[in-house]
Amino acid sequence: MAPSETRKRLVVCTQWLPYQVERTASGELRVLPSPARYVAGYATIKRLDVQWVGVLYNVTLSAEEQPVARRPLEPFSCFPVFLEEEQLRFAFLCSQPDFCV
Repeated sequence: MAPSETRKRLVVCTQWLPYQVERTASGELRVLPSPARYVAGYATIKRLDVQWVGVLYNVTLSAEEQPVARRPLEPFSCFPVFLEEEQLRFAFLCSQPDFCV
């Protein structure tokens, strides 16, 4: 793509973000690819500016940790939505076949 071309933005609102945040043994947060692999195809679309809005896979963070968790996801154009533990459990169950029909 030529530098003068502007890319169109695609905002993907999805149940799970394509990246997850994991706490290391030292307590730091690091970014890893999410096991929700069905979203990986969007990353290959180079002509679009893909931005992600969704839930972090299988993690519950305190209100103090949430801003800290947002920072390492910004370079990946991921904007997490934080759910309470009960909401997160229900979202995970609804992603299982035949649970929320």
